[in-house]
This record gives sequence, C-alpha cells and structure tokens, in this order.
Amino acid sequence: MTKVMRVLRWGLWSVVAFGLLATIGWTGLNWMASRRLANVMETLRKANHPLTVEQLAPPGVRSEENAAPLYHAALAVISHPNNPRRFDLMSLARKGLDPLSGEEKAALRSLLGENAEALSLAERAAARLKSRWADSYYSVSYAWGPKDTNMYYLIVYVACRAHFEILDAQPEAARKSVAILLAIARALRREPLWLLQAYCAFAVELAVAVADKAVARDTPVEELGKWQLLLPPSEEFRGRGAFAARCLLVEMAEFLALSPDRMWGAMRERNPRRPQRVPLWMLHPLIMREGARRLELLARGIVACQRPDWEAEAALVEIERESPPVPKWLWGLPNFTGRLKREFDRSKEIEARIAVARAGLWCEAVRAGTGKYPDRLGLNDPITGRDLTYEPDEGLIWSGGSRPRKDAFKDEIVWKLRAK
Repeated sequence: MTKVMRVLRWGLWSVVAFGLLATIGWTGLNWMASRRLANVMETLRKANHPLTVEQLAPPGVRSEENAAPLYHAALAVISHPNNPRRFDLMSLARKGLDPLSGEEKAALRSLLGENAEALSLAERAAARLKSRWADSYYSVSYAWGPKDTNMYYLIVYVACRAHFEILDAQPEAARKSVAILLAIARALRREPLWLLQAYCAFAVELAVAVADKAVARDTPVEELGKWQLLLPPSEEFRGRGAFAARCLLVEMAEFLALSPDRMWGAMRERNPRRPQRVPLWMLHPLIMREGARRLELLARGIVACQRPDWEAEAALVEIERESPPVPKWLWGLPNFTGRLKREFDRSKEIEARIAVARAGLWCEAVRAGTGKYPDRLGLNDPITGRDLTYEPDEGLIWSGGSRPRKDAFKDEIVWKLRAK
C-alpha cells in the first residue's frame, strides 16, 4: 500500500511539474511573441504605414453630397434570385444575354423589376460625386459586414439592365447604366477595405464589358464618340493596387490587436464549419508570431507597389514566395499576404481593360469616319509598359503581350475589330 501511495504521489508531482513547466514555457512564448508584434507595429508606425482604418478613411462629406447613404439604402432593398442556379449572373453581366432563351430573358427582366427601387436609388447615388461609406471608421468590421454580398448583386443587376437596354436599342439608357457602374467604382475607390476594392474593380470590368457589347459594325461615329467619352482614362484607377495593399495591412493589424476572445470570434466567422481541436489560448503566441511576420511582408508589398511596374512585379513575386499558405493549425489567421500580388495584377488588369476598350472605340470611330482602320495605335499598355498590340489585318487589339487565342477569349483583354 505504501509503495502504491509513493507511485501515486510521484505521478501527481510529475503532472504538477509538467503543468508548471508548460505554463512557464507558454508564458515565455506569449511574452516573446507579444514583444515581437509590438516591435513590428512600432517599426511600421515610424515608417508611416497605416495601422488603423481611420488613417485610410476618406475625407468628410456633407450629408446632402454623400452618395453612400443612397447606396446603403439600395443594398437594404436588394432581393436575390429565388433560384441562384437558374442564371449565371456574373457570366451574363460580362458577356451579354445571348445565351438566354426568351423565357429566361423574361424571368431575368422580372428579377430586375423586383429590384427597380434599388436600381433607382443607385441611379440617384450616381449623381452625387462624393462618397464616404461610414460615419466613423473606428474598425474595419464597422465599415462593412464581412458576409454582405448585396453590392455584388447591385453591380450585376445594373450591368444586366444595361445589356437589356442594348438589346432594346436604347444606347442612351445603356450609357446611363454604365455611368452608374463607374460611379460605384469611384465611390468605392478610396474606401479602406480590400473587399470594397474588389467590388470597385468588378464594377469597372462590367462597365467596359457593356461598352464592348454595345458597339456593332454599323454603330454611328457619333455613338462611338459618346461611348469613348464615357469611359474614363485608365490612369484614373492607377494606384489602386498600392491602396488595396494598405487596406490589407490595416485589416491584418486590426485582427492581431484583438483580444483572444474577439480573435476567436473573428476566426469562427471566417471558418464557421471548421472544428477547433486546440484551444485558442494555446495558439495565441503562434498567431501573434506568424502575424508579425506577415505584417512585415505586407509592408514590403506596399513599398513594392509604389515602384515601377516591372520592379513591383518581381518584388511581389518574391513576397508571395516567402509567404506560403497559413498552416492548417492556424486556420483562422488571415492570409492577406497571398492577396498582394492578386490585387496588384487586378489593378493593372482594370487599367488595361479601359485602355483596350478606349483604343477599340477610337479605331471603330476612325473606320466609321474614313472607311478604314488606322495603320498604328501607339497607345500604352498598362500591363507591359509597351504599346498595346494592334493587328488590324487580324482584327485584334490586346493587352498583356501574349497573343490571345482566336477561338477562346475568356480571360484575354482584347478588342475584336468589328469590320474584320
């Protein structure tokens, strides 16, 4: 009996000693991770990198001049399709309504009719040139709900309406719809959240797609001129990639500044179905350590985006290589470093789409006025930094350097000359 008690006593003391050592080890790791994160934050602050959403907030706007309340009202009354699988709304908004049957077009018109109030509010908002999305920018979550997809539906509904207006031979109405898309993009251009930056790029993409769809071989030169004047210079959206990188840095800094309980809530919100087998308090030092490393990479990305394009491209590729996917056991940590290169590429893409569309409209106007296409373009390609590729004999203008496939124009940034 005495021997059994001795074994139990030694076992109990071993468990206590192991727990004490584990607690000391965890406390040490937590202290070192906290110090490293604090040092990184201080370094970024001294380098004038934004760490709070207030530092990126747009200037104040008087309520009667602010477009944002009207957009918020439009989003509040948006209705979603009863059967989301019936229509591929994104594809229709990008490529037009040709794939739809008469019955499907009638159903889509009915859906747009159900959202007439939201579309009307968006039209009123487009008449206001200034926008400030939130009254106060004390946190990213206040500025925008993480699961709110209504802006996506508003953008695709406006684009689909424009395609119907083209089918109904109402070019002036279609241009008003494109103006709404561009107004949405401008309203979101300086909002400090990368999700809103993504919607900004999406709205520009659809505006260009509608303009492309509106032009036919027999479009009068006056109409071509109106479409060309409607599309903004590609330089208007230059710098969006660097601003989106700042938004990513702010969101990561805000996440790392959360208390463990609130951090747990944010992680569960991102992955509601993911089982958590390890308590968050055990992961907290590792999250802070990995988060500090990714903050430094995001800051490098901001600096890279301000360099000439070819240097920025190489630097972002290197950052992408240094930031592998978040380990599975840190499943709730945002992988914002993985979005840096994508946001930079997306910014160059929307610049290129505008440049190619404006070049195509100019060529069509020259052909409508003189009977032939110009011999050369000499217009800059935002992606390559060289001239846009122009082959009038092949009937193509494109951006990006590599030749587009003649049988599949899914992802290429290309304008097909109408008279070829």
